[in-house]
Amino acid sequence: MLHWNTGWSDLTGDLVVPRVARPSTLQRFAAPERTTAFWIGLAVLVLAAELGALYPVLAGSQPVVASDLVYRLVGGSFAACGLIAWHRRPDSHGGVLMLATGIAFLLYPLLTQINAPPAATVAMFISDIWIFAFLPLVLTNLSGGRLQSRVDWMLIAAFALPLLVLQLVWMLLLEQEDNVIGFFPDAGAADAVDKAQRALCAVAAVATAAVLAIRWRAATRPLRRAMLPSIAGAFALLMFTSLLVNDLITGERSETLLWIALASLITVPAAFLFGLLRSRLARHGLAELLLGMRTLRGEQLQRALSRAIGDQSLQVAYGPVTPAPGRATAPVEHDGRVVATLVYDAALDDDPELVEAVGAAS
Repeated sequence: MLHWNTGWSDLTGDLVVPRVARPSTLQRFAAPERTTAFWIGLAVLVLAAELGALYPVLAGSQPVVASDLVYRLVGGSFAACGLIAWHRRPDSHGGVLMLATGIAFLLYPLLTQINAPPAATVAMFISDIWIFAFLPLVLTNLSGGRLQSRVDWMLIAAFALPLLVLQLVWMLLLEQEDNVIGFFPDAGAADAVDKAQRALCAVAAVATAAVLAIRWRAATRPLRRAMLPSIAGAFALLMFTSLLVNDLITGERSETLLWIALASLITVPAAFLFGLLRSRLARHGLAELLLGMRTLRGEQLQRALSRAIGDQSLQVAYGPVTPAPGRATAPVEHDGRVVATLVYDAALDDDPELVEAVGAAS
């Protein structure tokens, strides 16, 4: 009983605040440096994959269905924003996860263009594989893409059962021309497995959205700003839940709900780009801070720095500081000597340029 109580307490902690070490500024500078050729090559690969996925639509070789077009554009938007995020924060795994989500979206339309049953079978099996990059992306937005919380692993496992295990079972039972592994055709059993998959995915999506909502409620103001892509992801998951519930109730796939659910996914990279824009505007606002810096002292100086960095909990310390959990520090130097330390919310490490600019201004 003692071990059970301890485990439950730890699990509750993981639910509210994932116990994952945030990447530090030192990790940012220690991250492997990629060459310009690497980024150009990766960008060309992403562009080629997006154009290849859009080819049937652009060439007019198939009817233009809104959901198909959005599906392909979602992949491109995630891949492009993933490249930007990875280049901007090489110490974080978030950019890689966003890029992987986009590539996973593009794999299905690319494979379906190969006129071969094995390719169609693989495409059918991996049609929803994007969720296994998307989930870590939205769940670890506050921890640099590092997935260690047991709650997060449980949520991923909840999707793995219907989308990997039951997907394979469904394909073994499905009698379809391009399905080369339909060894045990049984329409009734395949339909039952399909309904079980949809029900389990709906429950897992609601659970994931609930976890993200709990974390947002418990977060500080800077953390909430950093969580905008996660909240957008929670909204998208709820839209997919409405689609799955409609499937179960009506027995038919709603093209309108599918279009809305897919379009809602674009809010995740859009939230990321909004964060980048806000960061740039904040850095431009430092000019006003610099103009009045020399006349400020004590509480007035601290309030000005708080406004500039967007953290009302910021403190200016003039002695040795050991930051509490969830806090980070930045030294303020004068003539090569540390004269003070800024103590701020660790969520601002997601915008290291802003922190460094405020520290330099100080």
